[in-house]
Amino acid sequence: MAKNAAQSSLDQRLAMAKRCSHEGVKAGAKAAVVATIATAIPTLASARILPWAKAHLNHTAQALIISTDINSLAKRHQFLHPEMGWFSLSETLNSIKSIQIRQTISQVITLGLIVSSALLIWKGLMCITGSESPVVVVLSESMEPGFARGDILFLSMSKDPIRAGEIVVFNIDGRPIPIVHRVIKVHERTDTGEVNVLTKGDNNLVDDRMLYARGQKWLQRHHIMGRAVGFLPYVGWMTIIMTEKPILKYIIMGALGLLVITSKD
Repeated sequence: MAKNAAQSSLDQRLAMAKRCSHEGVKAGAKAAVVATIATAIPTLASARILPWAKAHLNHTAQALIISTDINSLAKRHQFLHPEMGWFSLSETLNSIKSIQIRQTISQVITLGLIVSSALLIWKGLMCITGSESPVVVVLSESMEPGFARGDILFLSMSKDPIRAGEIVVFNIDGRPIPIVHRVIKVHERTDTGEVNVLTKGDNNLVDDRMLYARGQKWLQRHHIMGRAVGFLPYVGWMTIIMTEKPILKYIIMGALGLLVITSKD
């Protein structure tokens, strides 16, 4: 019903414009008539008014009609808010982009805070335990059946002297990976009071002198990273897998970082 009424009104106004044309009314007056029609019924202006205007009006009048039609088209690409009035579509899109940028920056900051918090916790554990590596993963079967491959060990390094029978984690000069073995012998030098230790894996047949640096027979205190004071079984298997397959480590780290950045919370 409304559309038919609009078409009827448009036909009446077009007929008025044509009569003005036949009666010799100037192009400016005819343009004003058609502009009024375009403003009143913008949805029908392009289909009905513009072809007639090109046939009957000069370039100046046509420009006025086209300008009027463009303005009405622009008005249709706006949103009406009940309290704040008209919102432009382009302004709305810009606002959305601005919000997305702020969200991305906020998520990157969140990722940085997570990494920083993990580093602070690690440094705090180092200070509390006195060990340069408070948590290590058993990488071999040399300590079975006491510790299996993949177990996580918690270390502490107090100032108490190391005793035979204690399980320690130590570094060897020239080897990047620490070793978890048991102290089987302690040797104290009478001249300096320095305590040296000899280690062996519970599942090995011989002591660790074959593993030490060339010419080294004992471990000094600076080789010891810490004593084992607790463990979690098999929790460290993911670390072993990532050590043996470095590409998997980068994939997991990238996926976790992407998850934090793209998270909506």
